[in-house]
Amino acid sequence: MSNYFTFIFSLFLLSFPYTGKTAEIQALDSLLLEADTYFQYDRFEPATEIYEDLYQQGYYQEEMLYRLAFMKEQARDFPASIYYLRKVQWEIGGENLEEKIQQLMISASKERLSAGEGWSNYRLFVQHHYTEISLVLGICLLLTLLFIFMPRNWTLGVAIFFACMGLICGGILLEQRWTHDDKAVVSSTSRYYESPSFAAKHYALPIGPGATVRILEVQDIWARVRMAQFEAWVPLFAIRQI
Repeated sequence: MSNYFTFIFSLFLLSFPYTGKTAEIQALDSLLLEADTYFQYDRFEPATEIYEDLYQQGYYQEEMLYRLAFMKEQARDFPASIYYLRKVQWEIGGENLEEKIQQLMISASKERLSAGEGWSNYRLFVQHHYTEISLVLGICLLLTLLFIFMPRNWTLGVAIFFACMGLICGGILLEQRWTHDDKAVVSSTSRYYESPSFAAKHYALPIGPGATVRILEVQDIWARVRMAQFEAWVPLFAIRQI
């Protein structure tokens, strides 16, 4: 009988993390539903506030990001609208986003500045199919081990084939994870500095709010960014990392 109660008590303890996680997700879903209701009744201010709070917690969906971009555009906060569209583009994908971002850049500045640097089709493909490529890698590794230990002459060649496929997939995943530059959207007007200091020499560069830049380095409250041939340091509060 004591073993039975020990087993029940163990299950009871193990259920706590799961129950807590479920409750957390339910709370986030409830907030999302509340924000959706505000949005449907054109109450954009409370909807934006809740959506952005959810986003800060790492909880977002494609429709929510599009709605944030739309509401920020209505509020004439064009850099923020571009930021959420870039987030959709990077995490999910979407059609005609570059054209829309260019339109928002025209609205954000009368100088018709560049929208900056997006991602290549290859980079977006790997990002959007990262899970599937990881799955293929796992399958290739399993099949390699399977055919290596099969007692037939032809299986070694098959094992080598799957090993090569696994190496290709692994190389793609590692390259995507470690070598691509992080990107950010310039969220506010800022000076561009020669070095990470407000006392440093500053440049007049054609990089305006809403432009997408590459983050090359971060030091304290500073980031070294690049767009095309232009490179400078900006304070972190002036950009928003994607």
